[in-house]
Formats: sequence, structure tokens, C-alpha cells
Amino acid sequence: MYRVMLADDELFILEGLRVMLDWEEYGLEIAYQASNGLSALEWLNGNEADILITDIRMPYMDGIELIRKLRESDRQIKIIVLSGYDDFAYVKEVLKYGVEDYLLKPIREDELANLLQNTTRKLYEESRRKHAATEHLDILRFNFFLQWCEDQADEAWLTERADFLGINLQAPYYQVVKIRLPGSEKSSAAFKERLGELLAGQYEVYSFEAWDRDLVTIFLIGSIEDTPRIMSLLKKSIEAESGFMSAPADIFITAGCVVSDFRQVSESYRDAAGLMDFSLILPPGSVIDRTSVHQGSSEWSATLKPQLERLHSSIVASDAEQAMRIVDEIYKEWQTDQKAGPQLIRNMTVEMLYQIVNAATVPNTAIQSELADRLEWGYAKVFEMKSLTALSAYVKDTVRRVIGVQLEQQDKRHPLVKRMLHEIHHHYAEDLALKTLSRKWNVNAAYLGQLFRSETDNTFTQYVNKIRMEEAKRLLSTAKLSVQEVSERVGIYNTKYFYSLFKKVTGIYPSDYKRSY
Repeated sequence: MYRVMLADDELFILEGLRVMLDWEEYGLEIAYQASNGLSALEWLNGNEADILITDIRMPYMDGIELIRKLRESDRQIKIIVLSGYDDFAYVKEVLKYGVEDYLLKPIREDELANLLQNTTRKLYEESRRKHAATEHLDILRFNFFLQWCEDQADEAWLTERADFLGINLQAPYYQVVKIRLPGSEKSSAAFKERLGELLAGQYEVYSFEAWDRDLVTIFLIGSIEDTPRIMSLLKKSIEAESGFMSAPADIFITAGCVVSDFRQVSESYRDAAGLMDFSLILPPGSVIDRTSVHQGSSEWSATLKPQLERLHSSIVASDAEQAMRIVDEIYKEWQTDQKAGPQLIRNMTVEMLYQIVNAATVPNTAIQSELADRLEWGYAKVFEMKSLTALSAYVKDTVRRVIGVQLEQQDKRHPLVKRMLHEIHHHYAEDLALKTLSRKWNVNAAYLGQLFRSETDNTFTQYVNKIRMEEAKRLLSTAKLSVQEVSERVGIYNTKYFYSLFKKVTGIYPSDYKRSY
């Protein structure tokens, strides 16, 4: 809604204008009424209005002087002049100040309405064009920063575009900082605002959001001695965010190397981007540069060999419990030691996946092909995951799948138990119940339940829920799905019950489990 100010020394004119139209119907509101030009100017110096409707002859300051002062101050306000028949000489004078139009007293409702409609239409079009221009400029800036950081443009292009956009390429030093922000847009926006306030007046910076949604900030530095202070400010931003949220901030910050030429900014960016991989092993709230991290040692490969052999033996023996324990041991050791380095951890995870699938004793060629496909897909998946928990969950899921396939092929259980296990593992997302299976197979439901419990040490429902919760954990840790979507994916359409069951099985609510990833 646009704001209108009325200025006239005749009270009945002001009142007449106020009641002449339904201003809201035209998308307008009367923000203020002034009885002279001086009062109008004083109010406008501290407030905003989009349209001024003013008389020419007023005490203390007339309409001409008011309009002149507004134009001198470069105020972007639309002006409509009110005049009598004997004021036409004055009207000609104010027209040179770019007023919209004038209305002769007595004012006619239709003339005022038409003029206001034209004026609001102009305001809308100007706003739209300004917004489009701003958007275009934002796109140009984003494209410039992206090409600058990723070294995709030559020096001539960078220099020409920087001059157009007003970007400083003459700083003594540059340092690129990459910030992985909280998941929600609201939290991210709040942190950006607080970071801007913290850096205001201290450093010249350029910021943009990269394709991966990380915030990239380029610091322009006057002296190499400033770099420790920048790290200190970044740590303060984390501390402030933690205090604001009353919890550790879910933010990870990396600082690239300092460079002395704008043409080397891409080196600093690559350094910061590479360091971001350490979020795999370092906790949220970390602020790191190259000097504060350990790159990892290849000695870990030899250390891991006995554990991989034990893992291989567990798979061959179809001992899922032992295999899971070994996987947990490996990742716990990596989490506490933090000397393996993220790249080595990912490589070792790929090696584990290979060992698990390679150990499978499955004669069925179709299933062999499925496991091979899973392994190939898993290689790419490993390098996308951003936490040790997610990596561990994926490896354990592979263990479950491999051993599950083996058991399907080799299990000597009662044929009905095999069929029930097959139904559970392949149809857990459906409405599974013993009564349904008993009708389907024409077998007594109580007998099925007793048989299943005697051979699995679980009731049918317990086993179904166990499989559903394992799949739910996998989806919550690896898929971009809401808790409700995960609940439905595993066959539970009552979200409240899903929350309760998940908490009972895992000791944590699904929303908290998802946030931990």
C-alpha cells in the first residue's frame, strides 16, 4: 500500500480530500496531514511517503518552496499540486520540478481518482523496473564472483567487469572463507545478518552463496598480520551464534590461504573448499585453516587391515552382529583420533564396501549383479556424505543387505519362516500382519506367530518394526526427506506412532536423529 501526505492550510480542504475517496480501494493510505509547507517538510525529513498532494499558497513555507527543497534533497516522491484559477503562474513554475500534474479547486472526485490511478501505476512500474534492475545486477555479481573464485575468466574480463560492478581488485591481500550454514533458510539468513554486523566497518568483504549453498566471503586485507584477527572474528561469530541459539552452532567455517594478487583468489577458494571436507571428522562450530588440521597418514591402511579381515570373516559367517560391531569400532576410532584425514577415511570406506560385497557367498547371479551395482553406486555415494555417522550407516546397511541376501539363499529355516522373512525384508513398507499372511497362505495365524518366534527370538511385529526402524535410520541419515515422508516410506502412516516407536527403539526422536546429520 502506498503512503500519501496531504498539505493544505485550509482544514476543510484536508477533510474533504480525506473523505472524498475510499483510499484503500486505490491501494493508498493517508500517512500525514500538514497545514503548511514547513510542517510537511519536517515530517518528511523523518518519515516516508510515496505521494504528496500539496496546495501552493500556505503560510510559513509555500508549496513551491516545499517542492524545491524536496527536489534538492533528491527525494523520490510523486507530487500532485492543488491550485486556484488565479495561481496558474505558480503552477507553471512548479511544473519544472517534475510534478505529476495539478488539480484546480474545487477538486472533482473523478479527476482526483484518475490522477491517483495514473500515479500509483507509475509507482508500481518504477518499482518493478528497479527490482528487475537489482535482480540483474545481483546475477551479474554472482556470475563475477563465481568465475573469479573458480578461475573461469581471464584477467581482462575480470578487470572490465569489476570496474563496472565497483569491485576492488587492488587490495594488498585476499583471503576466501567458506561457511557451511545451518539447514533452514531462516537460521542461515539470521547468521548472515549477524556476521555482517560483526564485520561492519572492520573489513571490506564480498559475499555470495555458492552452488552448494555454502556462503563464500572474500576478505580484502590490508596487512598479512590481519589474518589471525580474521580467524578470531570468525570464531566469535560462531560463539555468538551458539549463545543466540543456546546450543552449539551447526556451522562449519574454513579459511583458505592468503594471496597477494586478485588473480590468485581462486587458489584461496580451492583451499577453503578443500578444507570443508574436514567437516566429516571435526564437530560443528569448528573454524579451521590449513595450519590447524592434520592431513592424515597412510599408516592407517595397515592399521585397518586386521579389522577388515575380521569384517570379511563375519560376512562369510553371516554374523551381522559381529560385522556391525567391527564397523562401529572403525568409525569410533576415526572419530576420536581425528588423524586419519577425510580423504583417507573415504578411501577406506570404499575399501570396506568392496570387502563386504566381495566376501558375499551368493550363488545367484542376479543377486550378484545387484550387489555389484550397489557397490558401484556406493562409491559415488561415499564422496557425497558429510558425516562419519552417515558413512557408518551406509556401510552397515550394506552389511545388512549382503548378509540378508546370504541368509535368503542359505538359510535352513522352516519354509514358512523363510517366506515370512522374505515378506518382511521386501515388503516392510506395506501393511504387514500375520493375519494377512495367514489368509494369503491358508495357514493358522497363531501357528505362524509361534513358529516365527521360535526360530527368530522375535515376535513378528517386533521383527517388522526392527527392520522398519533400521531403514528409517538409513533414510533419515542419507535422504533429503521429512520425518513424515520417512515414516510413510517404511510403512507407518501414523507419524505420532512413528515418533514413539523410533524413540523406543533408538533412544532418540527421529527429528533429533535427522538433525545430527
